[in-house]
Amino acid sequence: MVAVRKKHGYSYHYQKALQEWMEFNTQSAKKLNIDVDGHELGYIRDHFDEMEQVKIVYDWGKGHFFKVKWESRSWWADDHSHFYYCVMLDIDNVNLKQPNEVLS
Repeated sequence: MVAVRKKHGYSYHYQKALQEWMEFNTQSAKKLNIDVDGHELGYIRDHFDEMEQVKIVYDWGKGHFFKVKWESRSWWADDHSHFYYCVMLDIDNVNLKQPNEVLS
């Protein structure tokens, strides 16, 4: 088994990817000379959660991983650049709980 150093968990990467997504689209809007209002930023923010993809990955030599990926092209139709953020979070030796243990 390969030793994996834990640096940051899901919450850290979620916030970091969200920040990068918002900056990516804000910069894209500037490049296209688009004025972005609060409503439009809200739609861009909501799309972030819709583009999240999650997968369990198992590798006999390395262990179990929770692969989280946020991927989409720019919010603006005239900008064909692409946003990609992906992490593999080690889930071996994680304390897993039943839903009722978390909710009670």
